[in-house]
Amino acid sequence: MSRHQIDRLPTHHQTGSVITGDAFNNYNAFVYLPASASTTCTTADTWYVVSGTFAVIEDVLDGFAPTATPVAGLMYLGTSPQWFDVDWSATMTIGVGSATVHIGVGIDEVVASSSVSGQIVITTANAMSGFAAVQMSYGQVATFYLKSDANGDEIDVKHFTSRIKPSKKSPAL
Repeated sequence: MSRHQIDRLPTHHQTGSVITGDAFNNYNAFVYLPASASTTCTTADTWYVVSGTFAVIEDVLDGFAPTATPVAGLMYLGTSPQWFDVDWSATMTIGVGSATVHIGVGIDEVVASSSVSGQIVITTANAMSGFAAVQMSYGQVATFYLKSDANGDEIDVKHFTSRIKPSKKSPAL
């Protein structure tokens, strides 16, 4: 690679916890749920944060930081608003019977309607996956939510993985 090509590569600089520089960097995050966790859906068709403590793979974490407030999730640290692709997959069961379960991506505690995927979940392991394109600005937190169509369902999430990366055509807004 020539010196001219190197000078044209996108760069970013981290100052404290704020990342500044080019709006289209390789901001990435990969999170997973290392142990099963149950979420009780007390009220039908109400969003609940997916329970459990998600782990972050630090080697691919760039432009995001884990946070516990206002809800557990990943906070975006870039200074320019940007669109991100969020891929996720999960396996889950329900304690008794069956229910229609939906999972969605929330930004600052609001579930993006375009991110919602759902299916019937029964007492044996069920695989589910989804994809979303969400816009984030500095300080916003991405979190995973689920809901059930019945009161009192306990959803046991056995595995959950997710990758967040910039959308390919993510212009500075």
